[in-house]
Amino acid sequence: MKLFIDECLSPQLAARLNAAGRHDAVHPLHSAEGTWTALQATLAFLEGPGKPLDMIVNHVLEIDRSGGMTLLPLPPYPAKP
Repeated sequence: MKLFIDECLSPQLAARLNAAGRHDAVHPLHSAEGTWTALQATLAFLEGPGKPLDMIVNHVLEIDRSGGMTLLPLPPYPAKP
């Protein structure tokens, strides 16, 4: 699975995921041209309808292997007992 690790998280997460051999993880500090291109496409997608912040809060953006993007709402948090 290809993962883009948020810049707020440690770049060590990407390094450890890659070392395990099960995932292809990229952190912004280690980004390659392909990651830059994907990030720009993501930003263009989010800016397309107007207000990116309104779109991304409580949503996840899924990107498939062909580059297609789907914005989905996050599932609700379970109610506290």
